[in-house]
Amino acid sequence: MIASIDGDSSGTVEFSEFLILINERGGNSADSGLEQVWEAELSEAFEAMDVDGDGLISVSDLSAVLSDVGEKNVTNEEVADMLREADADGDGFVGFEDFCKMLLGTIILK
Repeated sequence: MIASIDGDSSGTVEFSEFLILINERGGNSADSGLEQVWEAELSEAFEAMDVDGDGLISVSDLSAVLSDVGEKNVTNEEVADMLREADADGDGFVGFEDFCKMLLGTIILK
């Protein structure tokens, strides 16, 4: 079963892969209660990346997170490129809605 949802063949199921599985299995129904679980999990992940706590993930925040996980040779330009990929509304930051879109490809929150 893990192999069928392990999209990057890493041998583990990342959070984004897990969310895709839940969505494919009908977890998006309000009756299931999973939408609230998704929101809580996404919120927790977002808060971990919002280092300065301002409600937005900036180049500085993402650089700090990457450094914390051992990616110390990533340039600011590379970080800015990563951020632009996730910045759905083009404001120069990744807000919570952008973050959800990036991970899920759609907004799951009301």
